Amino acid sequence: MNKSLIAMFTVAVLSGCSSPQTEQTDKTAPATAEKTQHPSQGVYELYFTNATKFENSAQLLSQQITNKCLSDPLAAKTQWSETMQTWMSLQGGNINVPQADALTWKVQFWPDKKDTTGRQLKSVLSTNPNINLADLKNQSATLQGLTALEWLLYEAQLDQDRCSLATTVASSLVDTSASYKQSLLTNPWKGLSQAQWEKQYLSLVSDKLDRMSKKLSLPLANLGNPRPYFAESWRSQVSYQNLYSNLVALDDLLHADNGLMTLLEPKDPRLSTLIASTLSDTIATWPKKDSLFESIQTKQGYKLALSQLNKIDQLKYLINEQAAQELGIVVGFNSTDGD
Repeated sequence: MNKSLIAMFTVAVLSGCSSPQTEQTDKTAPATAEKTQHPSQGVYELYFTNATKFENSAQLLSQQITNKCLSDPLAAKTQWSETMQTWMSLQGGNINVPQADALTWKVQFWPDKKDTTGRQLKSVLSTNPNINLADLKNQSATLQGLTALEWLLYEAQLDQDRCSLATTVASSLVDTSASYKQSLLTNPWKGLSQAQWEKQYLSLVSDKLDRMSKKLSLPLANLGNPRPYFAESWRSQVSYQNLYSNLVALDDLLHADNGLMTLLEPKDPRLSTLIASTLSDTIATWPKKDSLFESIQTKQGYKLALSQLNKIDQLKYLINEQAAQELGIVVGFNSTDGD
């Protein structure tokens, strides 16, 4: 009996010691993209890779804000911009993954025509700047992502309250980025037929182009009467840089395995080459270091922004109209914008 009790006790102790270890291993085990033979596999793996980069960048941002918000705010701001650029590769267009699509507003709230983010952040700062993560997650999505962090880091002089709230918001963003990647552990398009996948893919590309166009058309507003505060990242002055990252990500998407270039080349090699060269030229001449917010308020800067919008609209025409017609696909409207 004593031996039995001792054996049971030993097992219990060993189990208690090993459980946390096992749990930790599960949490830290590297997640990998599902392997399939579906024609969407190349695009899926691209999305999964970009989601992993976004998660890693969000983690670095959280560390910088936690450790250097007051002591080295430039480091926190620099990492915010880098994280924003990684998000650009995922931004725009529903991917028909409900969990991932639902998270996009928690990552970024734009357009924000009524400054909803600012008003809600001011309210939290005045009442509970040390809000904990669990309570923050029960608040509006506008308080939990990159848009909120831009406001906290750039809107006014950083102080202890702003840094405390920014630390919590950054932690929420880390969780959101992890959930986004988790939703892509399996290929969401593997059940689609070839025709269904091609339509889904082209709709995704079209939505991304529509969003890029909107990023310029909103601040351009009426001819000669810009609305610079409608620029995507006017506080941090990286709106043009965001669009540059969008364009680079679009180039990756078009050249992915079984992407648009693969689909179009056998049917119309001339059009395929034209799209590739138009996009390449647009990327090469993009004013990524300029401030859209500042330049659009000048006559020359307004003309520059208008010419960039024309470049994107040309890409939209080549892809949404000519390429879609060549592939026999009708691109439907699928807006993810609000406000």
